[in-house]
Amino acid sequence: MKRIAAAIVAGLFGAVLVAGPALANAPPPTNGGNGAGQSGQCTGNPDDRPASCH
Repeated sequence: MKRIAAAIVAGLFGAVLVAGPALANAPPPTNGGNGAGQSGQCTGNPDDRPASCH
């Protein structure tokens, strides 16, 4: 009976360790999004920008 209880407690503890980071409140991206103007690569000097920004 002690082995079963220990296995259950260990399983619950492992589940909490795995799920903890997944449920954490992550900060939003600093310059989020994809596409022209959203990724941060289409800012600055126009001559230095990639062709997709024009």
